[in-house]
Amino acid sequence: MFNGLSLRFYPNGNVKSQQILVDGQTHGAAKHWRPDSSLISEISYQAGQLHGESRYFYADGSTQEVLRFSCGQMIYAARYDERGLKNYERNYRERTA
Repeated sequence: MFNGLSLRFYPNGNVKSQQILVDGQTHGAAKHWRPDSSLISEISYQAGQLHGESRYFYADGSTQEVLRFSCGQMIYAARYDERGLKNYERNYRERTA
């Protein structure tokens, strides 16, 4: 199993994605960038599952979407327009098996 930092690059040399792997699974914040180096997303994982807060960004750096997960299940979502105004929000109940 691979442990450590995983990086991917665009042909222009800029970083495309970064994640930390523990026992082959993403753990912590995974980040993705556009070819111009502006941040696309910052996604939180715990032992390979979505867990915690994830954010997606417009090219200008403002927040486009905020999602929260608990053990792989979405528990909250909010979306914002280009002016930063929230245009969608929903709380999800945690599902039980």
